[in-house]
Amino acid sequence: MFNILFVTHQLGFNMYGGSETQILKTLEYINNAPNTQYRVKLFNMWEDNLEKYDIIHIFNPRHFPIEAYHLCRYAKNIGINIVVSPVFYSHSMKKGKFLQSWVEDTFIKSRKFCSEIKIISNLDPLKKMNSVLKFSDILLPNTQEELNLLTKHFSISNKKSYIVPNGVDIEFKQGNSVFFKENYGVDDFILFVGRIEPRKNVLRLIKSFVKSGLDTKLVLIGSKVDFNYYELCKKYSTDKVIFLSPLPHDSSLLKSAYKAAKVVVLPSDYETPGLVALEGALAGANIVITKIGGTTEYFGEYARYVDPSSESDICQALIEMYNTPKSNELSMYIENNFTWNKVAEKTIHAYDTVTSSSRHK
Repeated sequence: MFNILFVTHQLGFNMYGGSETQILKTLEYINNAPNTQYRVKLFNMWEDNLEKYDIIHIFNPRHFPIEAYHLCRYAKNIGINIVVSPVFYSHSMKKGKFLQSWVEDTFIKSRKFCSEIKIISNLDPLKKMNSVLKFSDILLPNTQEELNLLTKHFSISNKKSYIVPNGVDIEFKQGNSVFFKENYGVDDFILFVGRIEPRKNVLRLIKSFVKSGLDTKLVLIGSKVDFNYYELCKKYSTDKVIFLSPLPHDSSLLKSAYKAAKVVVLPSDYETPGLVALEGALAGANIVITKIGGTTEYFGEYARYVDPSSESDICQALIEMYNTPKSNELSMYIENNFTWNKVAEKTIHAYDTVTSSSRHK
């Protein structure tokens, strides 16, 4: 039996999102996998001694680079295997942010060129992240696009990597639309689920929806993590825009919302790929989603992709997909390729690669 620790940053479960769902669901499905030789637990810094574990699996190290760096260095020194799920994104992914993208691209090129000059390399905000990736025995990006981005930013060209996608709980296919209709009196609406914050592009979504003139409701389910932004969103809303508090991820009411929706929309600056879209797709909704962040690797030809910087594109996509009949094709495709048991199988394969290499050293 191999013992594995899952590690993420300390604010992770206070700012719960897709990364945290990925962690908990991967843990659950690996531990429940038949004939598994792996046992996973969440890292407790006050109790867990790294020497008792065979693998330390780091998620989202960019949010705690110094901590992740020291954990990895210690683990490497005592012979523990290191697996990293980078969950990495870049400002250069954001279309329409030309100056920001140019500055970052210029910085990347300069950084690689000057990496041997200590005084400059010490100023690099991604230096510790780079070290974490170098310490790792295998990298598990969510998409090929993420892997390409990592190769662009870091010196990992020869690093082992294995793409492990995000997943979705099969239960989202079984929701009952009646619950949501009875509670909120809406049906066949456009649904957004996520934090009310600039990265999720909620303000532009609201403006696009209002501009569309569609005879339906836009339902927004999520926490108001940026209150000033939320107030701005309210300012541009009409009585067709409904703000609801977040629902627990395992809530029957959330599953019902997906089932009752005609369209699920995520026009974010980027998504990797956005668990909400996977959940909505599995429930049978039509999908409108950003084209930034590897989303096409999940939804193929079945979704309508939008430029998140274009209000007119989002508006047109909402109109198109609201007027498109729902079908089961995307739901079946997601079920066949992106359920959590399949994610667990791929993760276990990555662990097998690591442990096999260790045995042959």
